[in-house]
Amino acid sequence: MILIFALLLMPTTYADTAQNVHKVRQESFWTNYKSQNLEQKLVPATPEVIDYLIQDNIKNGWPNRPKPASLSEEFRKDIINALKELPPNFIEKINPKLTAIMVVEDLGGSAYTEDILSSNGNRVAGFIILDISALNRKANEWATWKENTPFQADPKVHIIAEIESSKDDNRKNALQFIMLHEFGHILSIGNPAVAPWGEPKEIGSFAPFKFTALSWKIEQEKVKSLFDDSKLNRKDLRYYANETVRLPSTRAATLYGQLKGTNFPSLYAATNPYDDFAESVATYVHTIQMKRPWRIQIRSKEKTILNFEMCWKEPRCREKRKALEEILK
Repeated sequence: MILIFALLLMPTTYADTAQNVHKVRQESFWTNYKSQNLEQKLVPATPEVIDYLIQDNIKNGWPNRPKPASLSEEFRKDIINALKELPPNFIEKINPKLTAIMVVEDLGGSAYTEDILSSNGNRVAGFIILDISALNRKANEWATWKENTPFQADPKVHIIAEIESSKDDNRKNALQFIMLHEFGHILSIGNPAVAPWGEPKEIGSFAPFKFTALSWKIEQEKVKSLFDDSKLNRKDLRYYANETVRLPSTRAATLYGQLKGTNFPSLYAATNPYDDFAESVATYVHTIQMKRPWRIQIRSKEKTILNFEMCWKEPRCREKRKALEEILK
């Protein structure tokens, strides 16, 4: 607690004020990490990284103040085994761009990925943060918790997610799916088909980015999905939201029903272009390459209101699947 308190008092402790870029965003900070294999990249969060996360949460209005976490041997084994089971050709694409996987507590979400810049400002790599206080759940319990975070609790509406069969429903597989999503962010770094993170006025247009342009556009310096005006009402949709700003649970069935008229694989994918790509990678590798389940069910006490299945074998996601397979091949 002393360390965290000190960092809050001195938010520029590790910041490079000359370039206005924090040390952990600079490639030079990660020199000793890049040559390691994937399992060796699971390391404790450094004070510099904790400082950056706190600053980022303050900047974005999140109340959480991340702190270092102790990783038990059992938890570490779950993460390592989750990594070992991923398709080798997929890992080959991720490993060169990934510097480290670090664990913290009280991040404010399940996980976090940030990019790393070269000396000339190019996005060249990234690091991943896992919040073990949010991840000590079995796979279906975690997925159900996540899918409920945009909505107010309501005893009359139940949103149930399934990403594993009953025999494979464990914490290791929850961690595996979460890391697939974060690896999607890593894969996007420097990829010409995926728009880089940044302000709309800086990007200008999504048209040059083959994958992103299938679902997103920039109008009057604002990001919009291609479906906003006709098929999908995304207004105020926010995952991991504070209870006071969550949507009524009665909107869940409407939103998932509208989602069937889009090419978004999940509701989380519809929140922004960057999570769209990460969710697309995660759900494609999970369901197509690893042949695991992924479905959402919305129920009342008496009946099933709506079933939502993954779209990679459906016409609505055909063009997106082609673009994704081109990236993954």
